[in-house]
Formats: sequence, C-alpha cells, structure tokens
Amino acid sequence: MNDIELAKSFLAKKESSDSRKIPFELSFKKYKQLMIRKTCFYSGVKFEEKSDKSRSLERLDSNKGYTDKNTIACTKRINNLKNNLTIGELNKLVNKLNKIK
Repeated sequence: MNDIELAKSFLAKKESSDSRKIPFELSFKKYKQLMIRKTCFYSGVKFEEKSDKSRSLERLDSNKGYTDKNTIACTKRINNLKNNLTIGELNKLVNKLNKIK
C-alpha cells in the first residue's frame, strides 16, 4: 500500500470513527505502522488479505478511542471474537484456538 492509498484509508477510518462517535486521535505515522504490520498483535498469525486473517484495527479498551497507545492491528477473526472480552480472556481464547490448528 503506497502513501496515497494509506492516506485515503486513514481518512476513511477517521470518518467511520467520527460517524460512530468514537474518538480518533491516531497519528498518520502510527496508522501507517499498524497498516504495514505483518502479523496479528494477539495471535502472531500472518495477515492474509480477503480472508478472516485480513488486518483489522482494534481498540485495546473499547471504552476509549483510537489512540496511538490504544490501537493495535489484529486479524478480523480475532477482532470479531474479542467483542467485549478483556485482554486476559482474549489471550485464553487465542491459546485455545491455536491448540485446535
């Protein structure tokens, strides 16, 4: 993804957050770091586009907005599973899923 595509994606994410009334305070630099990350923050699984292993931005604490310290990149599958789980609960779930492989 080049910088123009990243900028468009960054603006779309900000607009989406604004429409959902979720604060969006990510710097473009941090957004770029998250978008070029190769593996899921939680599971270490390599991202694969157009699958449940594609990249998704996730807030560690759902009560807070998208900030440099509260936002990570994870797979869409993990993001959907996390919902409102704590990080501890999610780690247990990821460990169980990894054992199933």
